[in-house]
Amino acid sequence: MLRRRRAAFDIQVPRGRLWIMSDNRHIALDSRAYRDAPGGGTIEIADVIGVIEASHSSEAGAGAF
Repeated sequence: MLRRRRAAFDIQVPRGRLWIMSDNRHIALDSRAYRDAPGGGTIEIADVIGVIEASHSSEAGAGAF
């Protein structure tokens, strides 16, 4: 498995915007991939069309919800 080095960074999320990070951070195109884009990788709360709520424990194993 190829591991990417984790780069440290600081982010300030403006009021009314969200910073999104994926559970699959090593392969995801989450907010970190768009830090140089307008909005600095954040999205407006008004642009959210759905919310998924789930809990996963790594102790339970992959795929256990």
